[in-house]
Amino acid sequence: SDPARALDAMDKAQELTKKGLARVRESVAALRESPVSNRSLEEAIASLVQEAQSSGIVAEFTVSGEPVALEHKVALALYRAAQEGLTNVCKHARASRVDVLLDYQPAEVRLEVRDNGVGAAQTNGGFGLLGIRERMQLLGGKLELNTGVGKGFRLAASVPLSHTDQPLQPEE
Repeated sequence: SDPARALDAMDKAQELTKKGLARVRESVAALRESPVSNRSLEEAIASLVQEAQSSGIVAEFTVSGEPVALEHKVALALYRAAQEGLTNVCKHARASRVDVLLDYQPAEVRLEVRDNGVGAAQTNGGFGLLGIRERMQLLGGKLELNTGVGKGFRLAASVPLSHTDQPLQPEE
């Protein structure tokens, strides 16, 4: 009944749609960017630990062994394991402390996230942990979960080192 008003509403709807689509594209691009593309696994995990610290939890990060340059998919899987472990600590554990260990051993690289929180009666409820387990299995690795009510939570992910993983050369 009012063509001018209808046209104005259509123009606004089209503009809002364009803005929404642009935001979705930005979000997808951010998700695709790997957190271990432009920095080492150690740096990436350290930033996750700092985020946990900013939530009020005492968080300690230790690297042991001789670091090696990992295949991107291995570094990303270990990063995601650390991310999932720390997210669970912050959301569910009611912990005052979390310790993260990245351990380069001769045959494998191991990541451990251990907290002093409330623990859990069982560990089979979340898609996050299931996703980490699947990532580890695809790389020939494994995920171990240890917990009990009142006993904290321990996530340990390990991936065998392959012939393509090379010792890091000291910078000159």
